Amino acid sequence: MKLSVCIPVYNFDVRELVRDLQKEITEHQINAEILLIDDASDQHYIRINKGIENEVENFVFLEKNAGRSQIRNLFLYYASGDYLLFLDCDGKVANPHFLKNYLSYIEKIMLKRFMEAEKFQNFNLTVTICCDGDMQMSGKIFL
Repeated sequence: MKLSVCIPVYNFDVRELVRDLQKEITEHQINAEILLIDDASDQHYIRINKGIENEVENFVFLEKNAGRSQIRNLFLYYASGDYLLFLDCDGKVANPHFLKNYLSYIEKIMLKRFMEAEKFQNFNLTVTICCDGDMQMSGKIFL
């Protein structure tokens, strides 16, 4: 399973977050891509963040501010992963196994739900990560 880590950026230095995620992806050989969309940040932040353009799968710089919901829709166009993980650009990776734990949890829940299903049918699954690192589930996956 491939994970697309989607980070909308606006007037923030996102280098530390990207490098922490990239470090985990490399160390744990995680099948993941990092995608950034800059929502028309000031030139100061564009210059800072241009330095990591080659460290991510895709870094899109918008000339005009599109807003949060439109940015999320744009990620659907650029993402090639089976799952999308949206992170705020000012977030920090508090656990060096963050992505690995996230994917393990998804696999565990999917397997459990699949095993509980009497027949091949639709069931709900969406992952939400809370501020304290807990995960909650709801949503849709079609088998």
